[in-house]
Amino acid sequence: VLVAHAAAMAVRPDGQAMAIEIGGLTFTPGTYRSGSAINFAFGTVVTLDGRNEANPVFLFQAVSTLVTAANTYFILKNGAKAENVMWALGTAATLGANSVLEGSILAGSAITFGAKAELRGCALAQTAITFETAGSVLSGAAAVTAAPGIEPRSYSLCSNFAVHARATITFDGVQTTIYGGDAGVS
Repeated sequence: VLVAHAAAMAVRPDGQAMAIEIGGLTFTPGTYRSGSAINFAFGTVVTLDGRNEANPVFLFQAVSTLVTAANTYFILKNGAKAENVMWALGTAATLGANSVLEGSILAGSAITFGAKAELRGCALAQTAITFETAGSVLSGAAAVTAAPGIEPRSYSLCSNFAVHARATITFDGVQTTIYGGDAGVS
């Protein structure tokens, strides 16, 4: 987790500055960096447009947090796939109730899933992961494709774990589901 997080947080010369609030925006393949946080307002949609590229990759970096308000979701079009989306965060991620996030999260500290929040990727945290009622992670054996400039081995944990924390994983509610991988603490 440490190596993958450090590699994903590395500043890239091709990175584009982005606004803190991204609800309602459309992104094309590339690296996007927020000098602070990434937020989605209540009920907003983010579109990832793969531009019909063979293997479009989206890397979102934030110095601090990722926060999705309730009822947010994504539209993936023109070849964009969750397995090619990475969220690299300096600190924590909080997924609001009934939100759907495409891609995998590498958090510098913790990840919290609100009630019925869904992640379509893997969740890797330096400290803790907490699931409220009916949160879910849908991960596959090849959950993440390495972003440009990062060796694929940096993300090898995603091929073994859908959820991995270095300290604790807590299930606060009922009906939390992890598909396509194991949960691990090390």
